Order: sequence, then structure tokens, then C-alpha cells
Amino acid sequence: MGDDVAALICDGAGMCSVLRCNQPASKYLDYVNDPLAPRFETPVCEEHMRLIEAGAPWRWNDDDMCLLMGDDLDSGGHLVLGDWTFSEWSGQSELKIECTTPSGKGHEPLRFVVTADELQDFLASFRNRFPDAFNRDDHDTE
Repeated sequence: MGDDVAALICDGAGMCSVLRCNQPASKYLDYVNDPLAPRFETPVCEEHMRLIEAGAPWRWNDDDMCLLMGDDLDSGGHLVLGDWTFSEWSGQSELKIECTTPSGKGHEPLRFVVTADELQDFLASFRNRFPDAFNRDDHDTE
């Protein structure tokens, strides 16, 4: 048995990193996918690699050190932010951000009702953190 355990530990591929998958891995997936960052790879089986290469959504989970796909993708309450709009009335402002779950399922928009000054402060910090969101010309203003 000791040799079997040692062989498994020494086997670079090991088991598939997708949560609940018990298939042996045959390929590696670079889960950071950033050319400026160091490579972070995780082993995946043939079936999951085919799904990923075909465009199936997935997300690396740092807490559990695994890939989330399918129904597990939406665990943890993460949201994908989309288009945003804001409107003003009687000294109040509403910022509405459309969002979906990581698997692409619809979700109620996030809504923030604040004073005009609070909105300006919020947008300034949001602009500093996510500058690309403000470099688009397709946002609506009501």
C-alpha cells in the first residue's frame, strides 16, 4: 500500500480538481490565465477539460483549492457585475448594477440609494478600483 500512496503523490496529474469529480486527471489548466502573473496550474480530467475548452463557466475556489463548475459554480454568493445605470430625484440618487451568478443565471440587480454626495464618493472609489468599467461608452443615464 505504501508504494501505491507514493505513486499517487508522485503522479503529477493525480485526480481532477473539479469539486466532486473522482476521475484521474490527464491535463493541466492554468486557472489564473493572466500572462503577467505566474502560472498556477491544477489537474483536470479529459471530460472537464473538454467542457472548459468548449466555454463552460468555471471558477477557482482558493478556500477549498478546487475548481467549481455546474451547480457548484454559484456556491459562495459570488456575483458577476454587468451594466449599470443611475438616476436622480429629489436630492437622492440610485445606482443600479445588473448582475448574474457565475453560471450565468439571472439575479436581482444591486441597488444603492444614496445622496448625490455619497454617490460621487462611491463612484470615485469604484472608478479607482475598476477603471475599465468607466472607459466604455455604452452606459445609460436615466
